[in-house]
Amino acid sequence: MDPVVEYYLSEEWPVIVEGTWITPAEAARWSRQHRGVRAVFIHEPEDLKTYLLSREDPLLDHRGETFWLFDNWIREQALAYGLDVVEVYPHSSLAERVLAAAG
Repeated sequence: MDPVVEYYLSEEWPVIVEGTWITPAEAARWSRQHRGVRAVFIHEPEDLKTYLLSREDPLLDHRGETFWLFDNWIREQALAYGLDVVEVYPHSSLAERVLAAAG
């Protein structure tokens, strides 16, 4: 991801880089190294696990538990690095809350 981030920074374009492959450690490093870079992580609370586990498929049950554990690990790591974490609910104000956190 470093070359992608470096490219966008060199062009000075506003961009959102998202994905499960971006760790809080990387986001914190980019934020420290580049003025204007902001990191905000969106956290899905307990009901993600409930939803994922409600689907009656053993493979999905395992993946649901894994996704939920990973989401919580990301949240813990982001907070440890001093990065903003925004709860996904309520959906109606998510964009505004993310923008405020990135402010």
